[in-house]
Formats: sequence, structure tokens, C-alpha cells
Amino acid sequence: MARSMLRLPAADDQPFHALPVREAAARLGADLSSGLTSREAAARLEEFGPNALPEAGGPGVASLLLHQFASVLIYVLLGAAVLSALLGDLLEFASILVIAVLNAALGFVQEFRAEQAVRALQALSAPGASVLRDGLPVRVQADQVVPGDVLLLEAGDIVPADARVVESISLATGEAPLTGESLPVEKLAAEVDEDADLAERASMVYQGTTVVRGRGRALAVRTGARTEMGRIASLVMAEPRQQTRLQRELSDVGRYMAAVVAAVAVLVFAAGLARGVDLADILLIAASLAVAAIPEGLPAAATIVLAVGVQRMASRHVIVRRLGSVETLGAVTTIFTDKTGTLTQNRMHVAEAWPAADERRLLRAAALCNNAVLSDAGDGSGDPTEVALLRYAVARGFSPEEAASRFRRLLEVPFDAARARMSVVVEDVATGERTALMKGAPEVVLERCRWESGEGPGAAADRGAAMAEKGMRVLAFAERPLAGDAKPEEVEDGMRFLGLIGLADPLREEAPAAVRRAREAGIRVVMLTGDQPATARNIGLALGLDGEPVSGREVDRLSPEELRRRMASSSVFARVTSDHKLGIIRAARQAGGVIAMTGDGVNDAPALRAADIGVAMGRGGTDVAREAADMVLTDDNFASIVAAVEEGRTIHANIRRFVHFLLSCNAAEVIVVFGALAAAGETVLTPLQILFINLVTDGLPALALGVEPPAPGVMRQPPRDPALGILTRKSFPTVLGIGCLIAAATLAAFAAGHAWEGHGLATKLAFATLVGSQLGASIGFRSETQPAAGLAPNPWLAASIALSAATVAGVFYVPPLQRAFDTSALSLEQWAVVLGLSLAPLAAVEGAKLVLGRRLLPGGPGRADLS
Repeated sequence: MARSMLRLPAADDQPFHALPVREAAARLGADLSSGLTSREAAARLEEFGPNALPEAGGPGVASLLLHQFASVLIYVLLGAAVLSALLGDLLEFASILVIAVLNAALGFVQEFRAEQAVRALQALSAPGASVLRDGLPVRVQADQVVPGDVLLLEAGDIVPADARVVESISLATGEAPLTGESLPVEKLAAEVDEDADLAERASMVYQGTTVVRGRGRALAVRTGARTEMGRIASLVMAEPRQQTRLQRELSDVGRYMAAVVAAVAVLVFAAGLARGVDLADILLIAASLAVAAIPEGLPAAATIVLAVGVQRMASRHVIVRRLGSVETLGAVTTIFTDKTGTLTQNRMHVAEAWPAADERRLLRAAALCNNAVLSDAGDGSGDPTEVALLRYAVARGFSPEEAASRFRRLLEVPFDAARARMSVVVEDVATGERTALMKGAPEVVLERCRWESGEGPGAAADRGAAMAEKGMRVLAFAERPLAGDAKPEEVEDGMRFLGLIGLADPLREEAPAAVRRAREAGIRVVMLTGDQPATARNIGLALGLDGEPVSGREVDRLSPEELRRRMASSSVFARVTSDHKLGIIRAARQAGGVIAMTGDGVNDAPALRAADIGVAMGRGGTDVAREAADMVLTDDNFASIVAAVEEGRTIHANIRRFVHFLLSCNAAEVIVVFGALAAAGETVLTPLQILFINLVTDGLPALALGVEPPAPGVMRQPPRDPALGILTRKSFPTVLGIGCLIAAATLAAFAAGHAWEGHGLATKLAFATLVGSQLGASIGFRSETQPAAGLAPNPWLAASIALSAATVAGVFYVPPLQRAFDTSALSLEQWAVVLGLSLAPLAAVEGAKLVLGRRLLPGGPGRADLS
């Protein structure tokens, strides 16, 4: 309680690197054995604030709102409003201003929702930290770490705060982000000179650096802006958020359309003057064209569809850390995946043990050369393999409590993939005897053992191979009594072989089906594992992965060209390290295609970054791997990757749908306005009417098309070419063709109205028909190849069409709206003409799907491109 009332000294100027550990803890009122209490931590969080670096936040509400008025469309609208006022049409002047505000409001809502979605995704993937609280190790969000917290650090962690090293077991950190030092920096608990440079402070670990090997404990001394990283961040302006390729592409479309409109406006001006049209009318027509042709809402609409899609992916256990990766996801051609926990259940259990002589010594080595912990309830924390070994030893009568009181660990040489082994030195506190214990890959351990005359590793190697053939992960164990003067480098030589233990990790029930589904989608699955080739072969066969396993040693011998050829014939790699993974990913990318890779360890980070899509594990992965990845699997399940590919393909297809729809509508409006002027020298639509159409008829159905459910055959098609964007060469004939159909129906209505009563009715029929034909066309855009009648319902599209139709009815029957939009009630006969002409473009599109589908694909429509 006393410590909770302690007023802490300013930590910024304290030379913690030069203080003994206990003095540093005393200055911070910290208990190194039990950490802070929850109450103390809450009080310090209130005092020091969240452990977060200074950063430029996203745009505020006011900034987002003002941004909506800084666009070409708004400038055109304001020009049209001023023109209407000069012509004395104050009602249209006011109406255009209201519509402009509504347009800005819609853009604001879209961008605000997208910004909120991005922030929510960032919160989902925020890093965590392991600390001691109330005497127990707990996992907290990194921004909840406070000065005085005892940090528990392991390889793969990102250090959450500047901290004084308390305990180091081969602890080393990568400090390149802070000091530029590319080599790992060894960390020790001993204090250093007060005037030591930052790079020489071996007694300190720093926020934002990574633990590259070993483990240890450290006392948090500075958090947030007070850390070394925080000081740097305060001096550097945050980089603006980069646009994704899709957003850049859509912005380019907007600029392209603006250029086209400028050219058309010049032609309109010239044609109008040539036909003797009044100058004011010419300017009004030019304004109408500009409003009709600029799809200013495309980038915002695309962002909201991306954000909603990404949130839907989160519900399927996939957190997307970078929006741009969604655009790449649907084009993935190869998935390189880990085995443990991704294809398997990560529920290791000992399936078979083979003691060389004394089973008790084998059990002792399995339990003591181990960092896992079992609770009283039997729950384990730590590496799943080590938890399984400890459970097995306990089940066979080994007592962890008795061992803890009898043996004291003196040294640990941690496991890493390159060494493929772990060793510890323990001392019997009663006798003083010291023993080195080792566990690791059989081929590594056996070659470090000393064999009696007539013995040899042959029998053990054969037994290990037999276990591996059954799909087990095999570990060998050895020991060596140590003399008092033994040197550290002698610990792992001259060992005595103790036996083998085979561990099994069942396949996830859904894994084989997910691999088959990926193959049906044209995606190749390649398994990368550290297991023996025999184990990898057995598991690969169960998953349906073909080819003889390629070993890490074979990868070392192959040139990049030879490795690419070898990859073409095998989908299984065994005994691979992180360096091998990086080489494999680079070779695969050079061979072409879009590569996704899963990883969980700190050493996987380079390969995750090298892949087109890096996928980290949310449960078993390290902070470093998650930071390097584009996506995080919250359930560590391979099936979730396949589900993410389906979502990625669907999102891309939906964006393509609504972009094509919007551009077709814009093209139709331009053709109608220009066509009427060229043919008759008349205006068909006012800027206000076109703006209403863009907001109601175009905008609502476009967003509904953006949430179209996955097409039935989306995972039975090959991956799309990543070089092809949303708009391709095939897009323009489709966009222009459907735009011409809508324009033809509208101009036909205009002509019918002229023949019926004259210009007044002609503009009303054209307005109603343009609205109706665009609403009908939205149904046809649900699929480029399949008739709409055979598709699953999209209730959002149905609702948007109904709402748009009701709004249009109000424009024709509500007196204030009649005056604003220059409309009046139509007769049933006139509505029949509007309905018939409105359905004509949809009928033409649906008929083209049937005809082209049957002609190009005898099996019927489904994969022929409408273009």
C-alpha cells in the first residue's frame, strides 16, 4: 500500500543505466519479484498517461468536413449556382446549394466511417506486452505499460518501454531502428558507466527495438514520449497516410474524366454558338456536363467499401493491417504456410518415447531442459512442445515442485532454428553436482554424443526415422556430468544419449478441405516446416500436398534457378530455417505470381516482408512477425487464409462492379446532354437534376453493389492478373456500351415527349427515364457474366432501388420539389413509356450475357466476359 502512495521522481533525468538494479527499483518504488499491483498500475497510468508515441492523428471532424468542399465537383456546383442566380432563378440557386451541402455531407459520412474503421483495425492489431502484475505474469496492451512494471521479454517481442535489464539469459536486441547498429546487441544486468553512449548501454533495452534471441526481465523506467523513441518521434513529423493503389487509380479516373469534360465543354460551347444558342443556356449546358461527368465520390466510396469488407474479414478471424493488401489478396497464386498451429491444431502430445536406458533420466531432461510452466489445474504456458514434454513427465511421476527445490539452473543456451537445440546446466543443491542437459533435432544431438565401443547412433537414428515416418516431431535428449572447471564452450560436447521422444500434433479438421479449396481456386499451397523430411512427407500426404520433400540442406546447395525448378515439382519443404524461407520466397517471386507467406517467429520477419502478402499468427506469433505482416490470423488457422482470399476476391469484384456502374451512368449523362445539344440545340437536364441523379440514382445503388455477396463460383476461378487494375481495356467498351444503352433510352423518351406535347414534357420524360434506366442497369451490374435472375438476393440493392424510386416519385408529385426540379405529375400512359424504355437497357444487358455466354462457353454463362 505504501508504494501505491509514493510520489515518483522525474524519470527523464535518472541515469538508470548506471544504477544497480535494486537501486533503480527503489527509485521507482517497484517490486522486482512480484511487479506492481493492479491498483498501483492504474494510478501510474493516470499519472504518466498511456505508453504511446507522439503521432499525427488522423484528420479531425472539422478537417474532414472542410475537405469535402475542396473538390472540382463543388467548384462546378458553386459556378452553376452563381449562374442560376445571375439568370434570376433563385429557386434553382438555393436548390443547388442544398444539394452541394448534401453531397459534402455524404462524402463526410463516408470518409468519417472509413477513418473510424481504419482506427478500429489499428486497435485490433495493437501490440501487447508481458508484465508481472500482482505477482503473476499477464499480457496487457503495450500502451498500458507504466514506469515500475517488470517486463517479461522473449525472442520475438517488441520492447514496449525503455527499461533497465534485471535478468538476462542470452538476451540480445536489435537496435537498428534507434542506433543504426545492424548486429544484435547483447544485454546484461550489470550497470555501465554513467557517461556511456546510448549504443553502449548494455544494461538498458529501448522501446521499439526487438528481442532477437534469448529471454529476460527488465524494469520499465520510461514510457511514451519520455522514451528515446518518443523523443525522436516528437522531432519528426509523421508521414501522411499513403494512398493505396486502388485509391490512386480512382483519383486518376476522376482527373481523367475532368479532362474529358473540359474538352467536351469546349466542343459544347463551340457547337452552341454555331447553332445560335443563347450564351446563358450554353453556360448552363456546360455546367450540366461537368456535373454529369465528374465521379468525385469514387475514392470515398471505394474506401468505405474496402473498410466494410475488411471489417467483414475481421469477423472471419483475419485482421488486415494494411488496406492496400486487400487489393493484392484476390490475386494470390501461391501460399507458403507453416505447419505447426496453422495446418495442425498446435495441441502437442507425446505419442511415443524411446529411452536409451534409464527412463527417469530421460524424463528429468525433458522436464528440466524446458521453460514451460504447468498450473495446479494442469494448464500450461510456454512453447506447446515444451508444455507437452512437461505434461508427459508429470504423468510418468516426475514432480516439478521437487525438481525446483532440488535443482538450480545455472546456465541456459536458448534454442534457435540455426542451432536446432537447447541446453541448460543445472546444479543439485544437495550434492553440488552439475549436469548439462540438451534437447534438439536427432541428427544434431546424436552427432554431439559420445558412444561406447560397439555402440553408435545407428539404432537411435533408425528409431527416430520410424517415428518421423508416422508424422511425429522427434526430439533427442542427452546429458553430461560437468566438472567444476568446465568451460561454457564444452557444455554441448561429449554428451551421453538418453533417448527419443516423438510428439504428435493432429491436423486441423478443416485443413485438408481448405487445401483442396485453394487448389480449386488456382492457388498452390506449399508447406514449410522445420520437421524432418519423413515427418513432413507424412503430413503432406495427409493434406494432399504432392512431391518429395525438399530439405533445407538441399536448398543451400541449389542455385536460384535450380530452386525454382525444384519448387515446381514439390510442395513440401523440410528442415528449413528462416534464412531458407527468405530464399524460397525470393525465388518464388522471381518465378512470377503473387506470393503469400505465413510466419510467427522473429526470424520470419524478413520473409514476411519479402512476400506480396505477409500473414502473421495472432495467437502463437511474435510481435515482430505481426509488425512485419500485412495480415494477422486471430485463430492461427490456414482455413482463414483461404477465407480471406475469398473475401479479397469479392471485395475487388464489388469495387469493380460499382466503379463500372458509376462510370456507365456518368457516360450516359454526358451523351444525353451533348446529344440533345448536337441534334436539337436544346437542354435536356438541368445541373440540379443531374446532381440529384448522381446522389440518389447513382450513389445509393453503387454502395449497395459494394456489399454484393460472394459469387457462387468466385473460388473456382483462377487468380486475376495483379497487373490488371479495376479498369482494364475491356472495361471501356463495357462502360461506354451500357452508357450508350442508357443514353439511347433517355433520348428516345426525350423524342417521344417532343412528339407528344413538346419540350416541357420531353425533359420530364427524359429525366424519369434516365433515373429508371440507371436503377435497372444497377441490377445488370451485379454480375458481368451471369443473369441476375440466377443470383443470390442482395437486400441492400433492393432497398436502395426502392428508396431511390420513392424519392423520384416525390420529385414528380410533391409541389415544392416539382418547382425545384421543374417537374409535374405524369399520366399512367406516360409512366408506361418511361417504364418500358427504362427496362430496355437492362433487357439488352441480360440478353447479351445469355447470348455471349452460350456462344463463348458451351457449358453456359458464367465465365465469359461481357466485354
